[in-house]
Amino acid sequence: MSIVLFNDEITPQDVQKYCTDDVETIKDVMLELKIMKYIKLDPETNTLLAGPEPYTEWSEPIMNDLKKRAKNKIDKER
Repeated sequence: MSIVLFNDEITPQDVQKYCTDDVETIKDVMLELKIMKYIKLDPETNTLLAGPEPYTEWSEPIMNDLKKRAKNKIDKER
């Protein structure tokens, strides 16, 4: 699941597209990452914001940058 932790933002569809594990394994790992605060869903963009450190340690500028990049990625895909 390093694809999630080392891509600053990723859509849930991308996880299923690039991950070869079965759906149940993906769900289990995503839940574990969420509980450990490595990922969180940005409701504005429906994008998973992720990082190699828990998001409780992300500063406001980092959060704003992640959200901005996620929005830009979605705008480009449209």
